[in-house]
Amino acid sequence: MQSFVKVIALIIIPLSITAAPKYPFPQKNPKYPYGITPTAVDPAKVQKAYDDFMKLYEESSDGKMARIKHDQLDTTVSEGIAYGMMITVYMDNEQNNTQAKFDKLWAYYKKFSNKNGLMNWRIRNFSTVIGANSATDAELDAAVGLLQAYKQWGDEKYLNDARALIDSIAKFEVNKNGYLTPGDSWDTQKNPSYFSTGALQLFKKASTFDWDKVITNSYALIKKSQNATTGLVPNWCNENGDPIAPTSYDQNRGNYTYDATRTPWRIAWAYSWYGHQDAKDICTKIASWISTKTANKPDSIVDGYKLDGTETGGYNNATFVGPFACAGMVDAAHQEWVDKSFTHLAAMPEKVYYQVSIKILTLLYLSGNMPDFWSQTTAVEDAKSVQAKSALLSKSVSLDANAAISFSLSHSSAVEIQLYSLTGKLLTVVAKGTFPSGNNTVSLKSAISAGTYLVKMSTGAGEYSSRISFVR
Repeated sequence: MQSFVKVIALIIIPLSITAAPKYPFPQKNPKYPYGITPTAVDPAKVQKAYDDFMKLYEESSDGKMARIKHDQLDTTVSEGIAYGMMITVYMDNEQNNTQAKFDKLWAYYKKFSNKNGLMNWRIRNFSTVIGANSATDAELDAAVGLLQAYKQWGDEKYLNDARALIDSIAKFEVNKNGYLTPGDSWDTQKNPSYFSTGALQLFKKASTFDWDKVITNSYALIKKSQNATTGLVPNWCNENGDPIAPTSYDQNRGNYTYDATRTPWRIAWAYSWYGHQDAKDICTKIASWISTKTANKPDSIVDGYKLDGTETGGYNNATFVGPFACAGMVDAAHQEWVDKSFTHLAAMPEKVYYQVSIKILTLLYLSGNMPDFWSQTTAVEDAKSVQAKSALLSKSVSLDANAAISFSLSHSSAVEIQLYSLTGKLLTVVAKGTFPSGNNTVSLKSAISAGTYLVKMSTGAGEYSSRISFVR
């Protein structure tokens, strides 16, 4: 009997810590609601880039944590942990089996978090903090990973952890003017490549903080910092958008080099996911300039520019090719650029931490394999199970003959109700705010004319969608 119990435990425990992914790689429909993707995509190229990235992955001796090795192999930065979380949540399938890997990376993040709930930015191996305090880009990416993990694997622990992390970001990494700071310990400069507006938009699914203000400020600062001709942004600038002058320790402080290069990638996926016009404007300028400068030859990209386009680097690597390719995804006018850049990027042999990381991240996005799981069509079915599980929505949403949507909440919650055309175009936000527990009714009469529409209601627990027809 004793041995029988042990055998059962060995069978049950692994099953209890993993779940079949709802959206396995490669995605069934690798397209985004807005913009374009490459004309032809070979998922095997993305898989190869993932395999290369995972050579940087190392588990602790007890198997409870994992880290991503930096250029100095005995160190890890918070950025790398967050990259790993985003990559593993999107690459899960029967072959890659990434949920346990994701969990161990998140365990490392939590192990080395500071008193604000944010990871110290640089760690030696699995033991020592050697760079105290946070770096905001890591927190944003980690929170995205957690929110997508909730949808990918259906475990509310990820949503709860995401909410806690997003609350810490709001409290310690957004300043009084509504701008993202570079970390929780200083705010004398701004880094445009940290302004992940797609992440900020996603946060609204799990947080009632005023992320719209931060999004607006992020776009405004990026536009102010952009060169009028090239669209390039500096690595660092002040809150007015002025590039930081060169320093003795960083001659490229105000140039477009290894920090700034991530900006078009981060901003482009805000357009692909949500259709932000500001994101399209920013990326269009960059894509138009770089495709013209290189005559649509991505192998002519170098690893550094002054904001006026003067070359400061001499190497062609994935860290620059990938994000420049992403910039073109906002408009079909750049299809040739996106196609050529994707092909070139996929074939680039990279071995260094940063290049390897940016290569897989941008290939995932370019290939259509980095969707917002919260907006996927099957999320409606997922939301129903979440609804029953969390008991936030105590009964189904109903629509009556007077074009009103009624719903009941078991406790006060942030709610957003959106109206879409049947083609998926957002027509209007009918209601947005915190609603009390109990029965609630919102009228749609002023929002619609005769026709058939899709109504989507989002709460902290998930989403509910329904098709309605209205006849006057």
